[in-house]
Amino acid sequence: MSAIRQALAKLDNAVGKLEGSINSYDQSVEGRQTDMFGGAAISNENANVNAAFVAQKLDSAIQKVEHILKENA
Repeated sequence: MSAIRQALAKLDNAVGKLEGSINSYDQSVEGRQTDMFGGAAISNENANVNAAFVAQKLDSAIQKVEHILKENA
């Protein structure tokens, strides 16, 4: 179980970093000029990220962790 706890601690740290990155990104986008449709210009650094795939992987990981935690409760 300690390996799972270590993994959960690393996941918590990674999620915290992700949230910080999102907040930083949101603040940097606020100052950018928007396009004619009201959206901020999208940088190429995010063009290769498949949001649906990332969301699916996170959902799967969450379900697995919930299952493990219920088994060991």
